Amino acid sequence: MKDKLNKKNNDIKIETDVPENENVSEQTAEEKEFFERQYFAGDSLKENEDVEDDEMSSGEYLKAFDKVSEPKNVKKFSGMKKQIIILVSVFLVAAILLGVYEFILKPGDDTDDVLPNIYTLSSNCYTIINQVENDVQIVFKDSEDALSKDTYGKYLYYFAVTFEYEFDCVSLVYGEGDAFCTVRSGDKAVTYSEDEFFNTLENGKRFSFNGERLYGAAILEVTGRTDLGNADSFARWALPGYDLDGDTLSSTNRPFMYPSITRSDVSNVVVTNQYGSYKAYRMESNGSYSSEFYFEGAEFCQYNQELFASFIVNCTYVLTYGKVSNVRNLADFGLASDEDANAIIEIYTIDGKYHKILIGDEIPATGGYYAKYYNKDFVYILDSSYGNDVLRPLTTLLTANLGYIISSTNDTYSVSEVYINYKNSDTDIYITQKQDLVLSPNITCYSSSQTVTSLLNDKTRLTGDYIDWTSAAKVFTGIKPSDGKDMVIQMQLTNYAYKTNQYSVKFGLVRDSSTSAALPLSVKVFVYIPPVEETGDESSDESSGSSSSTGTYVEVASVSAFDQGDKSYKQYSLSFNYEKQIKAIKIVVTAPTEGYVVFDEITAYADGKDAIPNESVTGIWKILSPENYIQPGSNYAVPDPSSFANTLYGITTLVGDEVMEYNIYNKDKTEDESKQLLAEYGLDNPEKVIYYKYQNYKSYIYVSALQKGETDADKWYYAFANVSYTDDEGKVYNISPNIIVKINYDTAAYLAWSPSDLIDRSAFTMYIDKIDTIEMAFGDKTYLFDLQDTDNNGKMDTVGYNGGYVDAQNFRYVYVSVLECTRVGTYVPAEGEITEDKLIFRFTMHSELKDTELKFYRVSSTKVLYQINGEYSEFYDKLVNSKEFPKTSQPTPEKFADVFKCLTEQGHEV
Repeated sequence: MKDKLNKKNNDIKIETDVPENENVSEQTAEEKEFFERQYFAGDSLKENEDVEDDEMSSGEYLKAFDKVSEPKNVKKFSGMKKQIIILVSVFLVAAILLGVYEFILKPGDDTDDVLPNIYTLSSNCYTIINQVENDVQIVFKDSEDALSKDTYGKYLYYFAVTFEYEFDCVSLVYGEGDAFCTVRSGDKAVTYSEDEFFNTLENGKRFSFNGERLYGAAILEVTGRTDLGNADSFARWALPGYDLDGDTLSSTNRPFMYPSITRSDVSNVVVTNQYGSYKAYRMESNGSYSSEFYFEGAEFCQYNQELFASFIVNCTYVLTYGKVSNVRNLADFGLASDEDANAIIEIYTIDGKYHKILIGDEIPATGGYYAKYYNKDFVYILDSSYGNDVLRPLTTLLTANLGYIISSTNDTYSVSEVYINYKNSDTDIYITQKQDLVLSPNITCYSSSQTVTSLLNDKTRLTGDYIDWTSAAKVFTGIKPSDGKDMVIQMQLTNYAYKTNQYSVKFGLVRDSSTSAALPLSVKVFVYIPPVEETGDESSDESSGSSSSTGTYVEVASVSAFDQGDKSYKQYSLSFNYEKQIKAIKIVVTAPTEGYVVFDEITAYADGKDAIPNESVTGIWKILSPENYIQPGSNYAVPDPSSFANTLYGITTLVGDEVMEYNIYNKDKTEDESKQLLAEYGLDNPEKVIYYKYQNYKSYIYVSALQKGETDADKWYYAFANVSYTDDEGKVYNISPNIIVKINYDTAAYLAWSPSDLIDRSAFTMYIDKIDTIEMAFGDKTYLFDLQDTDNNGKMDTVGYNGGYVDAQNFRYVYVSVLECTRVGTYVPAEGEITEDKLIFRFTMHSELKDTELKFYRVSSTKVLYQINGEYSEFYDKLVNSKEFPKTSQPTPEKFADVFKCLTEQGHEV
C-alpha cells in the first residue's frame, strides 16, 4: 500500500508551446478542447497591460489560471498591476487541460499500481492530511454494499475509500452509529447528514460534491490540527454533467448558460438591441402551439429559414466556450445592467419558465462576446455567431417577399388578371385571361367523345346528306340539361362589327326521333351591356351568364319555331344590328323534356366574319387596355408571349434583395407616421402600381422611381405591397407582409419596361391554312396567290399563281418571313410625312375569318412603319437590306424580299 503512494507527488511538469493568436473560428481541435474546458482567472480576454506574452513561461502561464478546484490559499500568479490574460493566445494544447481543469468526479486509472475507483484528490489535501498523525475513523451508518450501490452514496463511499487508501491514518467503518456519517478520533467526533455532502440547484438537483472538504475539515477538527487549514483548504468536486457553479456541461465539458431547451419548448423570444425590439412567437390556440414561428408585426412576411434556425439555436442552446473567473466589475464586460448590454434575449417557454441573456462587449481578437445570465454573476464567453442574428436588426432575418408568391410556372395559369398603372403616363395595362366559351354547369353531353367546346372551336358543318349524328362525334354534339333548366352558352367575342354593326349567330340542328335528337323549344341571343362607367374588369360579369350590378345582358334575337322534319338537318341564323361595341354574348337554349338538342356548330359573326376566329396561337391572355394598342374591330390585343410570360412569373415570384423597414402599419403608429415612412422611400406616390389576382389572393405592389447610386450599375427600386385573401364566404383577410424592400435593378429589369414591351410584337398572326388568297404588291406590280386544300384535310398543300403553281413549301417560307416582321419600337410620324411614294410593300390576305391588309412605308434608312387595315400602328420594324439570297429549296430568309426572290429563281415568272 505504501508503495502506491507515489502518486502523491504534487510537482507538475508541462512541456508545451504556446500557439500563435487565432480567432475562435480558426482554432485547432486541440485548442478548442482546451478552450472548452477552462475557466480563466483575472480579466480574461483582455490584453496584458504589464507583461508581454513571450515573457511568460508556460509554467507561469499555467499558474495564471484560477483552478477552481484548488484551495483558496494556493499562491496565485503575481507581479502584475492586474491579472490579465490574452485568451486568443492562450489556447494551449490538450496536455495543459488535464492539469488545470476543475475537479470532476472521475476515478483514477485502473492500473496494476492503483486500486480501481480511487479518486485523485487535490494537492492541498495530500499536503495537509499527510501531516496528521492521529488515527481517524470515517464511520457510515449504512453497510458498505448499500453505500457503494446507491446513486449518490457511491461518491461518499469511494472518496472515503480514497482517503483510506491514500492516508495511513484513515480507516473506514460501516454499519455503525446513528448519524449518516461520523468522523472520529479519540473522544472527538463530527457528524454529517447525506445532504451536507452535496450542493443543490433551485430545482433540487445535486450538482457538486463536498466529500473532500467535509472529510478533510472533520479530520483536522477531531485530531486538533485546525492549524493546518479549514474546509476552504480543500476542493469541491462537480458531479458528472455539471460544473462547480451548477451549470450543465456538454459532452465536451463546455458549460451551458442555462440548461438547453428545444425549439418546441419555446412560446416566444424577445430580442432587444441597438435597432429596437422584436418578438418571435408561436401562435397558441386552446393550449396548442403552432409549429411555425411568426415575427410580431411581420406575421405574413417570410423569413430566412437557415438564419432563423441559427437564431433559435443561439437562444435555446446557449453552449458557451467558458467563463471569466474573478470578475471584479461587470461594467468592464458591458454587462453592468440591461442598459449597458448590446443585446438582451428573453425566452418564454410554454411551461411558464423564463430565461434572460445579456450580450455584452465583443471580444476584438476573437469575434466572440461576453454574456451573462440575468440572475447569475458569471461572465460567459459566446461565439461570434451571435453577431449574425441577435445583434442585427430583424430585417436581416426577414425575406423581402412582396405579393402572393406562386410555386411554379404552372401557377401562372391561375392568375386571372394583371393591372399595371404608370404614374407619369395615361397608359395603363390591364390584362385578363381569355375565356372564349363559358358553359352553365347543367349541360350534359350525349357521350364522352362529344364536347360543347367543339361546337365553338372546331366549327365543323355537316356536308352532304344527314345519316346518323351519334356516329359523327367530330361534327355533332348532343346536349341536354341535368336539371331541366335552360342551358347557357356564353361567348366572349374577339372581334366586333365596327364597320356595319351587323351581327349574327349561326348553328345547325338535327331532328331524329330514332336517336333522341329533338328540337329545342327556343334559342335566344343576349348581348352584354356594360355599366355606364366600366372599370375594365368585365370578366366576372361576362362569364357569369347573368345580370349584375356592374353589367347586364339584353335579349337581341330569338327563334322558337323550327320548320324541320324528322331525320333531318338544318342551319339557322339569328341576325341583329347593334350600334355599340359588343364584347360578349350568351345563347340560352330551352330544351324539351325528353331527348338531346344536337348542334353541329355555333358561330358568332361580326361584319360577316367569324367573331371568335381562333386564327392563330395567341395564348390565354388578352389586353383590354390601353385602347390604342387594340386594332379597330378587335375587342382586345394580345401580349407578347415571351416577354409577358417572363414578366408575369417575375411579378408573381418577386422577392426583393433587402428588407429596409418592417411593421409599416401597426397600432403604435398613426396613419400619418406610416405615410411619412413610405414617403421616405418614394412610396407615398409610387412610380407604378402592379396588381394581380391569383385564385382568392389579390396583390398590389407599389414601386418607387428608379434610384441611382454613384455608378451606372448601382440602380434599385423600393417597393411595398398589400395582399388580401377572400374566403368562400366573402370575408377578406389582410395578409400583407407589411415591409418596405429594396429591389436591385438586375433582380427585376422588367420593372423598367414600357407598355409597348409587353404587347405582341407581331404585325399580324394567322394560320396560313385558314387563308384563301394572298396578294403581294411591289411598286406597280401585284401578285395574287390562291391557297388551296386539295386533300380536304384542313392543310394548305397547293399554291396557284397566274394559271400555274408555285412550290407550296417555299411559299410557306414567304409567309413566315412576313410574320417575322415584328415590332422593335415606336415611331409617331409627323403630319403629312407618310405618303404613297414611301410605300414599299403591300400584303393582303382574304379568308372567311377576316380580311387583313398590311402596308409597309419606309420612314428612314433603317425604319419601316407598317399600317394595318388603313390604321397606322405607330410601331416600326427594322429594314433589312440583305445581299445574300437563298440558293436551296429550303431557304431561311430574313425578309420577304429575299424569299420572293427565291420564288423567281425557281423558274416562276412573277
